Amino acid sequence: MAEKSGKRPAIVALVVIIAVVLIGVVLYAVDWFTSSGKVARNVTVAAVDIGGLTPDAAQQRLVSELAHGQLNHS
Repeated sequence: MAEKSGKRPAIVALVVIIAVVLIGVVLYAVDWFTSSGKVARNVTVAAVDIGGLTPDAAQQRLVSELAHGQLNHS
């Protein structure tokens, strides 16, 4: 009986580690699928925030901001 009770904490620890890894993988996959086809969050180009936009929308925003001189030239 002593051998079985000694293995139990190791099995519990292994199950917890596997569960944490699986939760991380699932959260990463959900984030990847929901943001696929978009520019990554918190991306700025020439001081213009384009994060979370589609590539076409990001291009339009950049052209618009740059054409209208919205940038601070410091």
